[in-house]
Amino acid sequence: MNLENMEIPQQKIGVIEDDQDLLETIVDYLNIKGYSAWKADSTESFYKEFLSHNNTDVFIVDIGLKDESGLEIIKYLRGHYGMQHIIIIISGYGELNHRLNGLKTGADCYMVKISIKVSNAPVNFWTPNCNHS
Repeated sequence: MNLENMEIPQQKIGVIEDDQDLLETIVDYLNIKGYSAWKADSTESFYKEFLSHNNTDVFIVDIGLKDESGLEIIKYLRGHYGMQHIIIIISGYGELNHRLNGLKTGADCYMVKISIKVSNAPVNFWTPNCNHS
């Protein structure tokens, strides 16, 4: 088998985030890096988009969505598809109880969004808390 000519399947990533600037930044970055990323800015748009992207490998989910908690998306995915997908939470909620609740709900990793200002421009950083079991 010639590994040099072997094609690696492109991972499909769904990003569910209601901050439009952050959503566009993440999706653009993932697409530039060679992933096939799609986006949704609410739980309602997630369900619509998921119908046409049901072969998604990884979900990046904000739990503080405007219409409903992103935890509901995680419950739906785990309830209907088990451990078939990797689920990463990105959230501004960094307290321990939020992190534990996210991981108990079924997320594989919980990353806290931290915003700071550098020269009057907001910069986002993430601190991971991943479930390695």
